[in-house]
Amino acid sequence: MSNFFSYIKSQIKYLKQSLPQITMALIVFVLTISGVATAIILRYLEFDGLVILFYSVITEAIGIILLYLFLKDYLKPQEEEKLTKKMK
Repeated sequence: MSNFFSYIKSQIKYLKQSLPQITMALIVFVLTISGVATAIILRYLEFDGLVILFYSVITEAIGIILLYLFLKDYLKPQEEEKLTKKMK
């Protein structure tokens, strides 16, 4: 029984350590499906197809821009490493 509780305790500790990555993944997921979610909601509210297209494309474009700004710093060190390897 003691091993079980120590296992649970170690798993909770691991979840606490990975909480920033989990929130980042959740934000990326929400921004990725924002256009589709907008289209589904507008379709449920029985809007015209042109209105659905316009608002979902605008929402998806804003989501992509926010994703770029959110992940720009995350991808930067990998780009710098590639440049230093090319220069050597």
